[in-house]
Amino acid sequence: MDLLYPPFLGALLDLQMECKLLGSPYKVYSGHRQFDEQRQLYYKYLDGGPKAAPPGLSAHNYGMAVDCALLLPDGKLSWLGEHYETLEKTAEKHGLVTGKAFGDRPHVQVPNYVTGTQLWPLKTVYNRTPGTELEKLKAVWNVVESR
Repeated sequence: MDLLYPPFLGALLDLQMECKLLGSPYKVYSGHRQFDEQRQLYYKYLDGGPKAAPPGLSAHNYGMAVDCALLLPDGKLSWLGEHYETLEKTAEKHGLVTGKAFGDRPHVQVPNYVTGTQLWPLKTVYNRTPGTELEKLKAVWNVVESR
């Protein structure tokens, strides 16, 4: 869970703990993604693979989204739809949204940065900021915090 937006990380950990206490432990299997990784996932989506947004138009690119799966007692992960009900019911309480509305049930993220229109300004800041990945993310997070 490296390079996640710190307020999101806090809310996510609280969400995971509550879900675990409710008998549904969720494991994060995908978090922050650089644009190159997002591009590869998007191409796979275009070829019939799992849902993925274009690079720069996913909250994953800014450390503001993760994908989760239910951790079963045998240590395996489950992506069955009914296994996401606890996560979906509990996320809003922690100020987060899930991807249920757009058919991506494993997805949990910061609200208000879901659509391409909402994410485009973050992509612009990211692309215009020189430096390391962390420096670019911090510039994006400053914009998020200023709104």
